[in-house]
Amino acid sequence: NRIHNMTVAFANTLTAHGFEVSRAPYFDTLIVDVTTSKHGSHLTPESVRAECEANGCNIRILDAKRVGISFGEAITKADTIALLKGFNIIVNPDIVGVHYLA
Repeated sequence: NRIHNMTVAFANTLTAHGFEVSRAPYFDTLIVDVTTSKHGSHLTPESVRAECEANGCNIRILDAKRVGISFGEAITKADTIALLKGFNIIVNPDIVGVHYLA
């Protein structure tokens, strides 16, 4: 399923950059601790939401450390790359692993 593959690819990218992603079973929704990344230690849920919104994406603040992200049927590869920018992650859309975002 395209949405689940995009969710998994997004979670794997966050994990590779040091973010803690909820290990609970998920299909299209993730919970991310934004304070756990080695190069995102200055991030807060508010700063991540503001950056995601500046890139045209919406996320939910869950508490002082975590945000929730849900992937819908309309999400695109460009949307997912914009979401990653909110976490200070810039990806090359041509690299291995990001093909699941298509």
